[in-house]
Parts: sequence; structure tokens; C-alpha cells
Amino acid sequence: MTAIDSGLVTGMSGAGRTQALKALEDAGFEALDNLPITLIASALATATPGRPMAIGVDIRTRGFAPGAVSAVLAAQREGSAQRMSLLFIDCDDDVLVRRFTETRRAHPFAADRSVADGLAVERRLLADVKDAADAIVDSTLMTPHDLRRFVVGR
Repeated sequence: MTAIDSGLVTGMSGAGRTQALKALEDAGFEALDNLPITLIASALATATPGRPMAIGVDIRTRGFAPGAVSAVLAAQREGSAQRMSLLFIDCDDDVLVRRFTETRRAHPFAADRSVADGLAVERRLLADVKDAADAIVDSTLMTPHDLRRFVVGR
């Protein structure tokens, strides 16, 4: 994302989406997290002029589906002079499993299965979204500070 862009921030659960949104907020973006997909266009239409918006969406977001994300991007890119970008934050599965284990949080798709199985389902679901991303960040070897520096630098 550049200084004049607004965009969607998504990626694998546990990869650092929330950290990226916090970094963007600190850099002057208006940051919204888990806004229902159907409200994204309205939020962008009422954004503060001159202040870019970063919207975090993931598999827990109401209305989230790869096609819905693609439709929002296409509509915004088609009907607006402002460029909307998609940032996808990824991470190796081994690291994600460790992060979920350390925090003792359940993966959204792993209520009745292993974290690794939940990640596999999520990866399949997000494959098309990742392919449509303007930028992909691999947070596997990044500290939160490294991720912040990368995101703000973009």
C-alpha cells in the first residue's frame, strides 16, 4: 500500500494480520478489523478524505468467502480513483502451529481437529485470495517489529 492507497489486509490465521493493521494505524491509516464484507464499500465511501483506510478481513469475518473478497476488490478498483490493494500475510504451517500452541488459542477451523488440519482447510480456502494479492508477506522469520517495519515501508 502506498501513502494514497486504501486496502484489505488478510492472510492465514496467526500470521500477523492484526500486527500489520496496528502498524498501518500507527502510520496514519484508519484501521478497521473484521468489518463484515458487505459493509466494506460503505466504509470506504465514508472514509476521511486524505486518510487511507486499512481493513482487516479473515476467515472469521462475517460474509467472508474468496468470491466476496474478489468482488469487493473488483468493485472498488473499478469504481474509484483511489487504488485499493490487497496485502496477504502468510507464514509456514509449523510456525503457525507453534504460535497457536503457545497462545493456547484455537484455530477457527480446528475446534474438533488438529491445528494442522485447520490450517490445511484455511490454506485451500484462501488460495485464490492469495493469488489475487498485490503483495504477499511471509512472516515466518519475522519478529513483530520486522513485520511492522515491512508493512509501514510498503
